[in-house]
Amino acid sequence: MNSEGPDGELIDDGAAIRLTLDGQPFAMYHLRSDAPRPFFDRVVGPDSVPVTRTLPVDATYPDSADHPHHRGIWGGHRAVNSSDFWTEFDGHARVEHQRFEEITRLPDRLRVRHRLDWLDTSGAPVLLEDRAIELHGVQPDEARMLDLTTTLTAAHSQVTLGGTKEAGLVAVRVAPSMEERHGGRIENATGAIGEAACWGRPAVWCDYSGNVDSHWVGVALMDHPSNLRHPSPWHVRDYGLMAANPFGYEDFCPGGGRDGALRLGAGQAVTFRYRVLLHRGDASAGHVAHRYAEFAAG
Repeated sequence: MNSEGPDGELIDDGAAIRLTLDGQPFAMYHLRSDAPRPFFDRVVGPDSVPVTRTLPVDATYPDSADHPHHRGIWGGHRAVNSSDFWTEFDGHARVEHQRFEEITRLPDRLRVRHRLDWLDTSGAPVLLEDRAIELHGVQPDEARMLDLTTTLTAAHSQVTLGGTKEAGLVAVRVAPSMEERHGGRIENATGAIGEAACWGRPAVWCDYSGNVDSHWVGVALMDHPSNLRHPSPWHVRDYGLMAANPFGYEDFCPGGGRDGALRLGAGQAVTFRYRVLLHRGDASAGHVAHRYAEFAAG
């Protein structure tokens, strides 16, 4: 890595952060936009290859315009009390950036911590969130890493994050050409391959790889051992969605009798840690298992 390292520039009066790695584009982190929650857009992996879907979708893949609420890399939940923080359907709730708590630039990483409010349709806070992102360069021409740590606190009274498959505190929608239905590959830490074998199954990591501009690249999401209900089940689909979802047991294992809901008493908090690894090749070529071991030990 050269001396520039990871960096971030506030743009549009703080509405977004332009993230760079060694002076090259990495992603745009949208904090205030027409979307109802912050998200990373135009995420660039090794060899300057875009690895996330950007809307509107290229006409080459008209079937990939589904689920317009799948924006790059984001987090959300469909059933927080009676509020929808996952879709953009009528009556959805919002996650709003409030203020920065920390912006730290070091030679090998950029750390941004900020406060967000999860607001119901009346504008009242349901959850308070403290979110930290850290951008790392690991031989950035071969791999890039983004760490996400989120602490959710029940704002004023008990909050229930319901049992639903439509949730993920870290989620990604990969580039259309990477989708399994377009020739891409889904695999997890247990060695399972494909949506049918990986959807709803617990694993310490899940990986989505495919061809973009004649480069085979991948995105791995990693669930830290300290997380509640580790290893997480995965909401991963052949149309390009991959999300760590520790809530959806009723959907993933119907009749299994496990309640996926998480209940927080007033003022109670829960913290989740995830790592996003962008790599060359499939999970094996991208050394995802080795990178996960490093993450788990940290």
